[in-house]
Amino acid sequence: MKICILHNTLNVAGGAERYALSLIKVLKRNNYHVILGTFDKPDWIRIEKLWGEKPVKPDAYYWIFGRRLPFFGIYQRWLVASRLSKKLNSLADLTINTHSDHLYTDADIVCMHGVTDFNMRFKHSPWHKKLYYIPYKHLLN
Repeated sequence: MKICILHNTLNVAGGAERYALSLIKVLKRNNYHVILGTFDKPDWIRIEKLWGEKPVKPDAYYWIFGRRLPFFGIYQRWLVASRLSKKLNSLADLTINTHSDHLYTDADIVCMHGVTDFNMRFKHSPWHKKLYYIPYKHLLN
């Protein structure tokens, strides 16, 4: 069985990234063919340094951008979901989105790590942060 995992980036050390890497490891251990789709190309050396162990790599991986962009994270998630999910979904029997974004995705399973409360963000954020979230909030509606 071929399983596709969609994730924004594995090049940072967060809980969602730990989950995605653990999922790849478990699926590979159980002889599934794993396909990974990310915004930026996985830097396997960096990932190993971040986590202190050699990561289990998927059988195939696809990315949109060749290197990490440390900004516009929520829009990167949207690009992965919208640009890669249709392509990779056709290559897999099951698609799992492990980065909490349900916009424009054909994923069979979406793993939620947290919910963005836009009302709180707008109420307590400076104007420049509000500008960052306004387009995304409209994409959700």
